[in-house]
Amino acid sequence: MKKIFKILALTPLLVFANSCSNETSIDTLDEFTKHIIGLNNSNDSNLTYKLTVNYVNEGGGKVTDSHVDNIKAGESFLVVPPEVDGLRPNMPYVEGYMNSNKTINVYYDTVSVWDGVTATAFSGNGPQASPYLIESAANLAYLANLESDRSSNTADPLAGKYYRVTNHIDLGNHPWKPIGTNNAANYARPFQGHFDGKNHLITGLYINKPTGISYGLFGAINSTATISNLVVEGNVTGYSRTGLLLACINANTASVSNIKTFGSVTSTGDKSNSQYVGAIAGVNKGLISNCSNFATASSLLYGGTGGIAGTTSYQIENSENYGIVTSGTSTGVNAYGGISGILSADAAVIRGCSNYARLDFYCSKAGGIVGSFTKGKIESCNNYGAIYANNVETGGIVGNTGSAGKIESSNNYGYLKSTLGSFAGISGLVNGGSLKSCNNYYRVEGPGKYTSGIAGNCYGTNMVIDSCNNYGNIVGENYVSGICGYVTQDIKNCINYGNVTGVNYVTGVVSYLLYGRTSNCHNEGKITGQSAVGGIVGYYNIKADVETYIEKCSNKGDITGETKVGGVCGHNQSGTIRECSNSGTISGTGSYVGGVCGHLTHTGVVYSSSNTGDVYGKNSVGGVIGYAGASTNQYDNETAGNINGVYSVTKVVGHQA
Repeated sequence: MKKIFKILALTPLLVFANSCSNETSIDTLDEFTKHIIGLNNSNDSNLTYKLTVNYVNEGGGKVTDSHVDNIKAGESFLVVPPEVDGLRPNMPYVEGYMNSNKTINVYYDTVSVWDGVTATAFSGNGPQASPYLIESAANLAYLANLESDRSSNTADPLAGKYYRVTNHIDLGNHPWKPIGTNNAANYARPFQGHFDGKNHLITGLYINKPTGISYGLFGAINSTATISNLVVEGNVTGYSRTGLLLACINANTASVSNIKTFGSVTSTGDKSNSQYVGAIAGVNKGLISNCSNFATASSLLYGGTGGIAGTTSYQIENSENYGIVTSGTSTGVNAYGGISGILSADAAVIRGCSNYARLDFYCSKAGGIVGSFTKGKIESCNNYGAIYANNVETGGIVGNTGSAGKIESSNNYGYLKSTLGSFAGISGLVNGGSLKSCNNYYRVEGPGKYTSGIAGNCYGTNMVIDSCNNYGNIVGENYVSGICGYVTQDIKNCINYGNVTGVNYVTGVVSYLLYGRTSNCHNEGKITGQSAVGGIVGYYNIKADVETYIEKCSNKGDITGETKVGGVCGHNQSGTIRECSNSGTISGTGSYVGGVCGHLTHTGVVYSSSNTGDVYGKNSVGGVIGYAGASTNQYDNETAGNINGVYSVTKVVGHQA
């Protein structure tokens, strides 16, 4: 189901200055149906942005009387350009999200409808100054024949040639043979020229090859090939390596830019051959930039599926997904993302990309931007779409981040809900990778464990989470936190502002700190749970020979639980807490309630820490520590709040064993 309603009011407003005929009236939007996708990303609720819709006639130039509307920040729009007097718009519709001023150009032209006959020649000569002209579907089919029929053992005579589309093309749903091939027997036949669509539409694309590999309008591109300025609409079904625009980009010197895709792309593949499905490209080893997808991308079992690309080993920049990305009902090893299903190379980068679509997943790894992220970098990306998942690992940005993955300056604005697995606003699982300067702004809700605002389950060598903030409310069961769930490495400079609710191991920053360092982190949200509930850490333990501490952290939020409740830490098994403070109200209905630490056991240490908040409990209630074991240490701690309880209630330590 599309996330934006399509009930539209149309009024004749604009006029073409058609150089070949009298003026032609055009219907355009008088009002835009608006629908909130996520949180308004501005603190000013009255902030609006300007949307400008220009209707451009290829024969007559830009329409002078463009439609302009002011739309509130954080709202979305839908534009449906009509067909007029034999002229067709190059896009069936356009969606958008108002986070800046936007200008949309809709290009109108005549349409060439294919009768299934293939041309035998082009106009033009092939160099950039005199490109081959694609004037009809017959010309386009001729190009496909030239590429597929040439010998794979000879040099490509079309390499480096230029092609230009001169008007809209309707392929009439005739079965299509891709331009260039990429299967094992024909790997030497990719398209290696330069294809400029000049903002024209190629519609009526139809491919139904449920056992076929490498299908799309183009089969493959290589070398320094380029495809640009094109809109593609159709329905493509293949087994693996399937795309609407193209199946495979085979070289990092090849590029695709300014492409829009509509319709659907589907893979029928299974685990015997990993499937890669994307509306722009199934496999991306090159550069994709300034592209938008509005098509549905779907697959069944193993592999990667994305709104832009199925798998990426080079770059995607400044691209957007508005299309639904769907999975089958198998829990096989598959990955789904709003932009790319998989990101997996040291040189791989996804930069400045956004997902706006609602995503529904039943798979192992899923994210608003990338599903499985093993190597490379994701930076300056945003997810605005709601995500509903029945996954093992799900995140607003990434499902699973591997040891060589870096996520920086990326934000989640969409509502997230999952029925199981590691689930978080930025990355569901982080296995040794790093997150820096990322933010979650919306509610994250999951009945299982490892539900967090930033990262769900975090472990692995050299894992670091730095300068990340959570503003959304977090609801889960066990290992629930504003920043991270289960952590074995470093967390620093992070702040939680959202309310966090769960059962066990519930906290503002880290639910379960096994070993590692948590420093300069702060909580301002309300934390509610039952056992091991804390403002900074819920449960704190250490591993031998690993330096570990909670340092220079503070809590201002109210903390409520039953047992082992603390302003900084609920239960400190054997770690060090130093130079930390609490000013929030700490309330426990049972035992072990402290202004800084509720339950301190084994070789745990608390020193140079303070509490100025009120503390309420029943048994073992202390201004700094509720219960301290016989071998624990505490010194240089201060308290100024009111301490209230029934048994073992003191100003500093409620009960010392």
